Amino acid sequence: MRSIPLYSLLLVGLVACQHQEKPMNNQVTGYDHNGLPNATRDSVQFRTNPNPKQAYKVKVTVHDAPGDWGVINFFAHYQADNCEYTANRFAWVTGHPERDLEIQYDGFNNNQMQGIVYLDGMLDEDYYGQGECDWKLTSIT
Repeated sequence: MRSIPLYSLLLVGLVACQHQEKPMNNQVTGYDHNGLPNATRDSVQFRTNPNPKQAYKVKVTVHDAPGDWGVINFFAHYQADNCEYTANRFAWVTGHPERDLEIQYDGFNNNQMQGIVYLDGMLDEDYYGQGECDWKLTSIT
């Protein structure tokens, strides 16, 4: 009876237990024990929708302002709750992709400003190899 060297059994075991990489459009540094991609807030390049169609005009009126406003920036905040990644593997912290897009507005005249925000401002794509991320507008700040 022939004996199989121990190192060959270990090699077979290691090869069989390796986690397979999933295809995706962006750079992710592997997957955790639950199959979620390891990522950081900036490791995946999310794309804006090049042809958004769901536009809404946002109008802000300020009454009794205490003085000059100076520079004002408004942002549309988007989140994809159906996609998840591991932000910190050691602490088992997961996250959902988020992105802020600056809202362009027409000056600040007569205590009012207005700009256009798009519900479909972000491009729904498979960023993590989990299927298409469904972006939603969650707030305007």
